[in-house]
Amino acid sequence: MEKNILLVDDHEDSRKILAIILKRAGYNVIPAGNGKDALEEIGKTTFQVAIIDYKLPDINGMEIVMKVKEVNPQTLVILASGLVGLEETLDETAKRNIDKFLIKPIDAGKLKDYLKEVLKPDD
Repeated sequence: MEKNILLVDDHEDSRKILAIILKRAGYNVIPAGNGKDALEEIGKTTFQVAIIDYKLPDINGMEIVMKVKEVNPQTLVILASGLVGLEETLDETAKRNIDKFLIKPIDAGKLKDYLKEVLKPDD
């Protein structure tokens, strides 16, 4: 089964580079540059992973997290942010819906290692 990854980041260069790296690693990456586009993609595709930037120009990344989990609770959610300490400011409900926090800029090597670890061949 092909592994679909939703990649939501408003920084175009970061989004494009990470998408290329993940595609070369064998993942099907659907990029979205804002919350509106991400919400549209969630309704069209089943994602095994969603990598979501916390701070987007149109909506808060947590809104996307909650929608992803509403549509498919099994989707692994990675929340990325340049805000150090963000994890401590989120309430328990938010934390339960996030599988991993990453500080931006995202270390692509560590991300690929994490994905390899959590995405089993039969997922």
